[in-house]
Amino acid sequence: MDAANRQEVHGIAGALGKELGFEEVRSGSWFTKVVQLYLRWNRVREQPVAKDLPRHEQAKRVIRQACLKTGLTGFASGLTSTGSALLTLHTHGIGAVVGVPATVGGLLGDVLYRAVIHMDLTCTLGAIYGISFDPEDPADLLRLYSLAFEGEEEPPAGGARGLVDRVLSLASNDIGVKIGRSLLGQALRRNAIPLLGVATSPLANVRTTRRLGETVHRYVRYQRALQDAAEQLLQGEDAPGELAVEGVWFLLTADGQMKPEEAAILGWMLGRLSPLERGAVQRRFVEDEGPWMERLRAVPEQQRANLFRLLEVAAAVDRSASLPERRMLRNVARALGMEFDPRHLEVLTRELENSP
Repeated sequence: MDAANRQEVHGIAGALGKELGFEEVRSGSWFTKVVQLYLRWNRVREQPVAKDLPRHEQAKRVIRQACLKTGLTGFASGLTSTGSALLTLHTHGIGAVVGVPATVGGLLGDVLYRAVIHMDLTCTLGAIYGISFDPEDPADLLRLYSLAFEGEEEPPAGGARGLVDRVLSLASNDIGVKIGRSLLGQALRRNAIPLLGVATSPLANVRTTRRLGETVHRYVRYQRALQDAAEQLLQGEDAPGELAVEGVWFLLTADGQMKPEEAAILGWMLGRLSPLERGAVQRRFVEDEGPWMERLRAVPEQQRANLFRLLEVAAAVDRSASLPERRMLRNVARALGMEFDPRHLEVLTRELENSP
């Protein structure tokens, strides 16, 4: 993050802080407002993208920079809360008049500035892969954030199906409130014990930022690759859009687990279907791919290559296709009357990894 970008982040954090009221902070709705305001502001600025590096190298660099920034702001917050506690102790409670407001201000400043850094990181990663987020409908982004933040906690019941169903059932406002409350609660817990917060707050900030950055990075990689491959498949009367989304589901769950960004990608793909199609496809998110394989035989001849290409991309975009994914691709090729070439899959994996 260069000096100009740092000034922009400081400026937008200050502007957002002035627009947030006590009720928004108390209820947790502040996070949704930060997301929407930041996305509107980001829409009119030019994102700095270093086109001389492969995309994944650019992404690693901006994630490291964001981790450094949130680590420093966490350290400052820990120092503030510790200093306020010591001042109150040494003045027999009189210093609380100054210390308590300073502690609260430091916590709120840490949370708000960290949220802005996370948004800047997200938008920069999106720009690297040519992906933008709609400020008027940030549901996809909020769902991704929810998955990234909650991934540190207990996994949801119901496995992969439960994860996707839960993500799609939540309204964006509900997600934003839940995230806002969670972030404030985490900041309070980290700085509850004087001195300890100086160490725990920056470490926790760095850990959360790295997790979020890596999740968003994988998400935009998925969306860029699948968006390019699915352009023809999800359009037109004869387009096998439902089969494509189901196929991505079976590939992403072939190894028995689902990552946060994978659930978010399925949500994005389902969002491109009609409500009737979306409900039908969700009900077919099961473990047995047999019926889906049988329906592949009815795919129009002119769409088979496009469909198989999309499924190859879904397997390759995660940098390595697992043995279950390769086995499934082989069976898909057989159902479509095509040949599966493992060498082509390896070439595709390298192309997606090193795309400029």
